[in-house]
Amino acid sequence: PETETKPETETKPETETKPEEIKEKGDLLWHLKGHKEVVLAVAFSPDGKTLASASGHGDNAEGSVRLWQVSDGAHFNTLDGFGGSVYAVAFSPDGTTLATGCDGDDRTLRLWRVSDWSLLRTFTDAGEVEAVAFSPDGNTLASGNDDDEVDLWRGSNEARLQTLAGHTVEVFSVAFSPDGKTLASGSWDKSVTLWQVSDGA
Repeated sequence: PETETKPETETKPETETKPEEIKEKGDLLWHLKGHKEVVLAVAFSPDGKTLASASGHGDNAEGSVRLWQVSDGAHFNTLDGFGGSVYAVAFSPDGTTLATGCDGDDRTLRLWRVSDWSLLRTFTDAGEVEAVAFSPDGNTLASGNDDDEVDLWRGSNEARLQTLAGHTVEVFSVAFSPDGKTLASGSWDKSVTLWQVSDGA
């Protein structure tokens, strides 16, 4: 179901270091708790100010995405209404959009507007999404799914541009090269595949 979330009251992390302490390499900054299920993915916003963490456990889990302020570890919002575990989160390069991928009965790829955390659009034909990644220019979104494929989407209009088939088991990781010309995908079939992504994708 499509739901819009409203900002929540900030909550401080359970464990934190004292502000006056000098932070050194290896120091624990924040220990963030609040998820009801296993945390499956995390992603920083491009400006480094926000952390998104996704959770779930099993096909029938009610997954969620919690949003945290990196500066003080405060939790400030939760995206919910998912019908399964949220396996993937990714910010667009310009930081205006968050993508989430869900499995179970939900089987959706969703885009959220970062300015107010409202739901922008839902891709309902994405399969059980296990991984998501934006191209460097932000125009293309790749999603790996349990159909052993990688889908390329135009985020602005929900159009599926291409389906890349070659793996024999579900795809659990995807990443674009810095120039956006190549896409890498990793699968439970114990292989990594490199794909040439056309300029029109």
